[in-house]
Amino acid sequence: MARFRFATRTTARLAALSTLALCLAAPVAQAQDAATFAYLTPTRVIYPRETLRVDMVEARQAEALPGGVATSFDEAIGKAARATLLPGRAIPLAALGEPEAVKMGGSVTLAFRGGGMEVRAAGVALQAGAAGRRIRARNASTGVVVTGLLRSDGLVMVEAGP
Repeated sequence: MARFRFATRTTARLAALSTLALCLAAPVAQAQDAATFAYLTPTRVIYPRETLRVDMVEARQAEALPGGVATSFDEAIGKAARATLLPGRAIPLAALGEPEAVKMGGSVTLAFRGGGMEVRAAGVALQAGAAGRRIRARNASTGVVVTGLLRSDGLVMVEAGP
């Protein structure tokens, strides 16, 4: 075993700690080299408002990933693209959202509940929206503009005004 002479105890302790740190870091560095992470990438160009299907994405492996990317099919399938997604690039979670339940100008049913009764009327969506979002719609008969909560079946639950 080799013996080393150090000028001070502090230098000797520093050398011992440095050697220990190198010994402990080597297995971690080797383990990180072997680790790969799964992520999703489009198989073709996906344009905004397109709903992602299984045949439109594929899983790939990478040694390092930025945060906030889709890593499982559950995170992406059935979601709508908010931005153009390019093949070979990771799909950012921020670029995915709920698909639109109704498009601007689409037909909706307006419903109002109150006083133990429900009133329904035909309407036109004045803005696109996903289920669970508030949208504005116009009553097709009277032209009155209302705001309500959009359901996935195209029903707008109208809120009572002031």
